[in-house]
Amino acid sequence: MAPGEGTAPIPLLDDDLDVLALPSVYGGEQRGFKVWYSPVDIAKAEARMHDRRVATNIPKLIINFCKSRAYKVK
Repeated sequence: MAPGEGTAPIPLLDDDLDVLALPSVYGGEQRGFKVWYSPVDIAKAEARMHDRRVATNIPKLIINFCKSRAYKVK
């Protein structure tokens, strides 16, 4: 008997990770979309944003890269 037997693994990158870790980018509020977008689409849009908040924030770019890579591997 294993303690975690039969349960799903906990994901390393949570959906709220970037909102909680980077309040300077999002202001502490979760974005809401009416349509589902892939992490790759969100990363592209944020990198091209007109005010350059994300494009100049290196940790956010790394988080976007990791989320995109994990999405493509699935």
